Formats: sequence, C-alpha cells, structure tokens
Amino acid sequence: MRREFEPFDEEVILAELESLPTKDRSKLAALMEFYEEVETGNPYPAQIDLYDHGIYRIRHAKASYQGRALFCVSEAREGYQKLTLLVVYKKESHKVPAAILQTARRRMEQHKKGKP
Repeated sequence: MRREFEPFDEEVILAELESLPTKDRSKLAALMEFYEEVETGNPYPAQIDLYDHGIYRIRHAKASYQGRALFCVSEAREGYQKLTLLVVYKKESHKVPAAILQTARRRMEQHKKGKP
C-alpha cells in the first residue's frame, strides 16, 4: 500500500509542526515518511489509532516522543491512500484533548467542502 500525506493547509500544518520540540518534530516526520511506504496498517514503531469518525492519530510507539498528528483518508483506491493532515500537536495527556479533536473535525469538514 502506498500512502501520501498532504496538509489540510500547508501554512497552518507547517506552523504546528514548527511548534513541536525539535526531537519530537523529527520523529513525527520520520514516522509519517515510514507509514507512507509500509504495507501493513499498524507498523512498529508507528502507532495508528482510529480516533473519531474517520479521524486517525499517528504517534510513535514510545510514549517519550510527544509529537502527534491527526489525519483522515481523503482518497482511497486499490494500493493507494491520500491522507490529509488535520492537526499536529504535542501530547499533554493520554487522550486527544477535546479542543484538538474539535479542530480536526472542523478542518476535515472544510477539506471535504474544498475550503482550506
């Protein structure tokens, strides 16, 4: 399966990535690149969780890395998925904070309507 991440809004997502500590930003970027190329759904060290109504979370299997991203599958066909990054954030608790999940839902709806 080939996957490709695209940002919901490039400027917004880059700013969110830049707000992460350098180590966490690097690990998250490496995980996303790794996930784009692997065949299976939950390949170590990437942890992919279905979180809410078609919103997925990608994180490192080691909890010490705090970079997280929420994404949705915006296109799927045999052997390919286009994944839209909705929110990038720093882990502060075990669950995705309600405000971040709300932002992801809003951005996913805007993306479906074709509005950044």
